[in-house]
Formats: sequence, structure tokens, C-alpha cells
Amino acid sequence: MQKLKITKREIIFFFLGFLTFIILETVLDWDGTKKGFIEGWDEGENTAAIESNN
Repeated sequence: MQKLKITKREIIFFFLGFLTFIILETVLDWDGTKKGFIEGWDEGENTAAIESNN
């Protein structure tokens, strides 16, 4: 079995592709992304408020 050779260039392109996917997903589904962010923010804020009152 041959040893797998992964170059620095391949790693850079992998992460650039992943970053491109995240950006495209965010832009193309902006309403869903915004809704999810706001729901997560509110839930985290409520959880922090409950924990700080105890």
C-alpha cells in the first residue's frame, strides 16, 4: 500500500472550498440564517439570565 501524500496546496484548497460553501449557504439562505441566529441568540440570552438569577 502506498503512503498517501497530502500537500499544503491541497489542504489550502480544501479549506477555501469549505469557506466558500459556508459563505454561499449563508448568502443564498439569508432568511433562514438570520432566523436561526436570532433564535440562538435569544435562547442563549435567556439561559444566561436564568443561570445568573440562581
